[in-house]
Amino acid sequence: MEVRNAWAAYDAMDSYDPYSVQEFLRAHRLLTKGLIAEAGVFRSKDVEIVNAIGEALHTGSRVEKVPRLMAETLEWARTTNAHPLVASSATHFLIEHIHPFADGNGRIGRLWQTLLLSKWNPLFAWMPTETLIAKNQLGYYTALQDSREPELDAAPFIGYMLGIIEASLINYDTNVVKTVVDDVVVNDRVLSMLRDSPNVTAAKLADATGLSPRQVQRIIRMWREQGRLVRKGSARAGRWVVRDE
Repeated sequence: MEVRNAWAAYDAMDSYDPYSVQEFLRAHRLLTKGLIAEAGVFRSKDVEIVNAIGEALHTGSRVEKVPRLMAETLEWARTTNAHPLVASSATHFLIEHIHPFADGNGRIGRLWQTLLLSKWNPLFAWMPTETLIAKNQLGYYTALQDSREPELDAAPFIGYMLGIIEASLINYDTNVVKTVVDDVVVNDRVLSMLRDSPNVTAAKLADATGLSPRQVQRIIRMWREQGRLVRKGSARAGRWVVRDE
């Protein structure tokens, strides 16, 4: 159910107003529906965050202050002149610090940073913050604690998130370049095979390249649209002619 809820919450991301308390509550409701009693409402009790051995690490904001603090946090996110990378990380930290819900605070904080980043650059809608920190959760919780002690200072958490985002962008860029290079190599190979064997069928091209017939047809269509490839004669008895660039 938690996974299904996460899909629903992220699928609705384009519809959220990132500066609205009501939208913030709606997103939390989607994330925690059927999992907790107070889904989509601010917590009704004071809370403490404890570690595995029961030691108190942090006390959430007093319950009566939570609505006002969250409204102020989202308004700050709307009006700040800070760079979106910094502002979204700081907003994320403030959500965790206020701890506005009985449960799901980490999930909503990560979702909201993704939302703020995606409003700045749509690329981030495809790189959820939840995914970015999945491989380094210990660093995430350490950065949160370092920003609370010995005094409240969001800088350690902001620095952590900037590092995570930088690493993810480098990885994304590398994968995109690799995909583009691989596509170019495959496309050129198909064209070369058509030059050497002008009577070859799409099925044989697929077998030789490891592509599906549909992929081969897509590549042939691309070369034809670019004028590099023409068909002479009928579909059954004709042949392919490759033109020089």
